[in-house]
Amino acid sequence: MCITMMELKENGLVYVSAHNKAADPGVERKVRDFCAAAGNLGFETSLISTYTKSVKERWELLEKMLQTDAKYVILRSFNAFNISCRSLLKKARRQGRVLVLDQPTPMSAILHEIWERHNPLWKKVLSTLRLLHNGPWGQRVFDRIVQYSHESWFFSQGNRGRTILMGNGIDVSRMELRRTDYQDSGVFRLIGVAAKFSPGHGFDRVVRAMEKLRGSVDVEFELVGEDDGNSIFDLAHSLGIAHKVHFHGLRDSEYIWDLYSHCNLAVSSLAPFRKGLKIAAVLKAREYCLAGIPFIASGEDPDFGNDVPFRLKVPNDESIEPVVAVLKNFDTYRSKFTDSQIREYAITHLSYEAKIKQMLEGLG
Repeated sequence: MCITMMELKENGLVYVSAHNKAADPGVERKVRDFCAAAGNLGFETSLISTYTKSVKERWELLEKMLQTDAKYVILRSFNAFNISCRSLLKKARRQGRVLVLDQPTPMSAILHEIWERHNPLWKKVLSTLRLLHNGPWGQRVFDRIVQYSHESWFFSQGNRGRTILMGNGIDVSRMELRRTDYQDSGVFRLIGVAAKFSPGHGFDRVVRAMEKLRGSVDVEFELVGEDDGNSIFDLAHSLGIAHKVHFHGLRDSEYIWDLYSHCNLAVSSLAPFRKGLKIAAVLKAREYCLAGIPFIASGEDPDFGNDVPFRLKVPNDESIEPVVAVLKNFDTYRSKFTDSQIREYAITHLSYEAKIKQMLEGLG
């Protein structure tokens, strides 16, 4: 049955995503937390989520969306395949739906990543042509585009008026305020958390800073996640500090929370420049904030101004000395905030409920 404008529920919301739940647990958590928060705001929410790669499979996902009675549709971007599904999205518009594109990574950054991968040249060229074919045109069917970093001039043509820059949200009930066991540890402990380590995380900058601090500051680095190709381990070993870098593998939230309670400082992304980014709304930084642990970061973040004292900012480049300076002088920063104040910032500024209101404001 064709759903008309009058049959759509004004408080109906459906989220559509083709992400890989097993390979992207952070994305899976984000999507489910988003839907739960929408429910808290009074929306009748549903989730259409199946890991797909082909245009045909993504077309089928959107056909399922057309059978719902939700007025609001949030689509986690199909990137180069957005334009291939445009006719279905136009049909959704004709039905009276409001379409919002959730674009986690700017198209220009995806293009940058394509040429950084260790793939055959023909694959890089094919992926580039697909992305350029989509261009800015694949996004023009949407009522609003949510970006988490600035897009290039090419991919934003004709879309600037419908685009908002927004930081990632977090479920504020997901993690409690950490304990304070780190104060008496006798060692300056850092923690970095990621599903899979990549050059964009910049954890290597920390390892290099540790080597420079050897003999002056006793630093140890706790790493949670998968090391892609053991690059961090190899670097630590080559610098003679492998015994100071501890790999925990993938762990659950309770285990990570306990580590937060034994660490002085967390490490957010220190190399967004390697993805061609100046602005990045890093998901893990939100969790650090919620747990009440200060963190070191590079680049800009829409949710953290330069006056936020617990986000210790270093240049968004390959430099090591600024990282060394933060670790050496951490006590001078620590007196400016408490763990409780960090968590309160997360509750006030970073909740999914606040983000959804911002995302949908003025639509419908």
